[in-house]
Amino acid sequence: MTRDDSCKDGVAQHTLRKVSETVLEAVLSRWPLSLKGETNPAQETAERLHLDWLHRYDLVKQSCRPETMHLCEVSAYAFPHADADILALASYLTAWLFFIDELFDTGETGMRVDFARAFIASLNAPPPHPVKCDTSAAHTELLGRIRRSYRDLASRLRDRMSPPQWAAFTSHLDTYYDALAAEAANREQQLAPALDDYCAIRRFSSGAQCQIDLVELSVSTRLPKYMYDLPAFHQMVHFTCDIANWTNDVFSAAKEYAAGDVHNLVLILQREAGCSLREAAVKAVNLIETRLHDMQAAQAALPALLAQHGASPTTQQATQRWTDGLQHFLQHAAWYLGHTRYETAGATT
Repeated sequence: MTRDDSCKDGVAQHTLRKVSETVLEAVLSRWPLSLKGETNPAQETAERLHLDWLHRYDLVKQSCRPETMHLCEVSAYAFPHADADILALASYLTAWLFFIDELFDTGETGMRVDFARAFIASLNAPPPHPVKCDTSAAHTELLGRIRRSYRDLASRLRDRMSPPQWAAFTSHLDTYYDALAAEAANREQQLAPALDDYCAIRRFSSGAQCQIDLVELSVSTRLPKYMYDLPAFHQMVHFTCDIANWTNDVFSAAKEYAAGDVHNLVLILQREAGCSLREAAVKAVNLIETRLHDMQAAQAALPALLAQHGASPTTQQATQRWTDGLQHFLQHAAWYLGHTRYETAGATT
């Protein structure tokens, strides 16, 4: 690194620090959820299983190794009452989604919609021809690791999930892929989406809905089959996704500002409102709080809705455990505070 490069890097990190400080100072006192979440007591056991799984598929050797070492922690916040095996399974899924996210955020895969679609199509089966989504050998190698790890992950999930749960998971995975492709199309066209368009994409672009599919397992309950067809079920999942993903946007605003990525709620609000970054961050928190109220109202309406379907007391109790699990899932926001991926000093790594 030259002296000029070093100076530029220092200026960049100073700018990132100021961006992060501006956002966090604006929002932390207003945050509508607890940032001191309960953690799962089985975290240490699950973390050993998690690291064994990462090593088995050579995922721990990638450049984002520091983050992979702590992904079990976010799962421990999100699923505080899961047993060790389910917590480990949640960590595998979180790690797998993390690597997909990194590929789309930092590589050629996320810059062109045809590359994105080719990559997505290659995940389920080896393509007959090389995937034209990145020219680097490292990408090709990582693609193979991600594909092999997903086969193992899918097998474990199928073994644990009921048929309706598995159907919901695969449906949510498809919407995740579609959202990734939509983001790639925006980047290719150098298009900054409008707020409503962005929120429609962002609801699914993190894979949070796939993680939410583990909530039933984490609280040792099963919803009745008809529940998956109710609009209220999808509404609860969507509200939870919105809150989780908008929360991520607030804490990752500095990182995405530095990367020049347009897919961030705070940055879109700043552009559309023509306001300061601080004001945009406050607007984002207000949206999160409004959506939290929407979620709470939908949860309060569930018992009467289920009664209309003749739900037994057991079903009502199972649904209550599930909705409580959704609330617990949102406590993973505590993980962002002080975590290296979102600290300003680490934002350029």
